[in-house]
Amino acid sequence: MTTKQQIIDYFDSTIKNYDKAVSMNKKVLGNTPVIKGTRIPISLIIACFRDGMTLDEISNTYNVTIENIETAMNFVIQLLDFPFQ
Repeated sequence: MTTKQQIIDYFDSTIKNYDKAVSMNKKVLGNTPVIKGTRIPISLIIACFRDGMTLDEISNTYNVTIENIETAMNFVIQLLDFPFQ
């Protein structure tokens, strides 16, 4: 059984792996994970995919690179794969 502390530790280590692309700061959207250097939440990127937007549409709408979007998605995938890793 996975404990709450294991989940927190895993989240913290995942953030460290993505520290060049994803940031969390209490002063920026209350510590919500965002694309580094922006106020674009990772959750917004997921919502855009849910709503059927393409990579190019997201990139153009929010002025982020496709690489930023792909990194954000990889971040989410890594978090969701826990505890299966």
